[in-house]
Amino acid sequence: MRIVILLVALLCTFNGYSQFSPEEIYKRYEAAKSPNEQTEVLNKAFDEMAVGAGSKRIWKANQLRDYFNRKGDLWGTGYIELAIALSYRVTGQYSEALKHSLPALKKFETLNDTFAIISALIQTGSSFTESQNMQQGLNYYKKCKTITEAFRDKESYINVLNKVADCYNKLNKPDSAMATIRHAMHVAEGQKDTINLVDYYAHFGESWLFKKEPDSAKIYLLNSFQFANNRKVSNKDSHTTNEYYANIYNDLAENNFQYLNYNEAINQARNAISYADPEYKSHLMIAYKWIYRSFEKLSERDSVNKYYRKSMDIKDLLFTSEKNSTIVLMDFQEQSRQQEIADLKIKEAKERRQNLEYALIALAITLSISFFLLLTNRFIIHVMIIQAFGVMTLLIVFEFINLLLDPFIARMTDESPAYMLLVLVIIAGCLAPIHHHIEKWATGYLIRKNKKIVNK
Repeated sequence: MRIVILLVALLCTFNGYSQFSPEEIYKRYEAAKSPNEQTEVLNKAFDEMAVGAGSKRIWKANQLRDYFNRKGDLWGTGYIELAIALSYRVTGQYSEALKHSLPALKKFETLNDTFAIISALIQTGSSFTESQNMQQGLNYYKKCKTITEAFRDKESYINVLNKVADCYNKLNKPDSAMATIRHAMHVAEGQKDTINLVDYYAHFGESWLFKKEPDSAKIYLLNSFQFANNRKVSNKDSHTTNEYYANIYNDLAENNFQYLNYNEAINQARNAISYADPEYKSHLMIAYKWIYRSFEKLSERDSVNKYYRKSMDIKDLLFTSEKNSTIVLMDFQEQSRQQEIADLKIKEAKERRQNLEYALIALAITLSISFFLLLTNRFIIHVMIIQAFGVMTLLIVFEFINLLLDPFIARMTDESPAYMLLVLVIIAGCLAPIHHHIEKWATGYLIRKNKKIVNK
């Protein structure tokens, strides 16, 4: 799946040469003959970016994004924005991540790229949840769940279920979490998918922790830990590995705390710190929490104060990130609302112009027929002219009805060419006999008028 391959590359690389050229990358991207080849070009481009400070990597990614944007390439621009968002998120800069993932989501929705939409929704949801803004993160995961379920993408669907369950746990709704994750576990166990079971068992164990049942929690947490150790994840997945171990050691710390094994809880929390520091601040905060709470039970006041301050410092940072995330979201929503208002005004102006044109066309048809009838009262009109005028009038009336009814026909038939053609044939079939009778009547009427003019 192109989305997964690309995002792994974006997260784990940015390695390579010092000659960074957005123009050259875009040329290779344009020369690619398929979406998969374009993905490979972007993968290689991010591999080739210089190793160094995160700010330098992001600066280069921004330069590449701006170049693609100037070229009007929505797909490339969106994926690069998602890469920047991913880079910010893993370093704990959640508000900056949202500033890039939300516009990327809008681009993918415009392109109707389902896999990209799924990835952008997950990225956005992760930024919210990792900044402790759980409810908004859950909202994005639920949107993603609906899409993956409708799209019949089973792998993405059960992975999103896992993230939804994690949100429920952190919102202290363990029953909802367990109901959500049970299906994902069942599918993964049937497929012997030990890779994904690592996360599923961990979150199921966390649900038991929230229910204050450490015996049940320990079974699933240790199973998850064993699968993770057996997996021996490659260095390319080091970010995921570090985050997983930071999380599982925190879970084991909480498990020991519930068993009243406070010294072991401290040891497990320190293990979590070794994996969480410095990137995964939310896991750091939780680790410090279990350390100071354990020292509190052991009546070691100095250690309590030390780790309590560390936990609160990170908590303040995360809550600041949460506020910034909310501001970014509100700003994005306001921009979207303003854009919708502007689009609505343009649509209304277009509809008014179309209605005026329809009225003028109807008036022109009426005046033309009236003028022709007026002429027949004063001059002798040849039958051939009457027939030609009748045919022309029929065509004009048919096209006018077609113009008038086209939007309604399109909605009624869901823009199906076959059904639209059928409706138009039915309309034409109704008009043809009517035209025949009117033409016959008009011909007879005008012949009688001509005779009266001659007799005069």
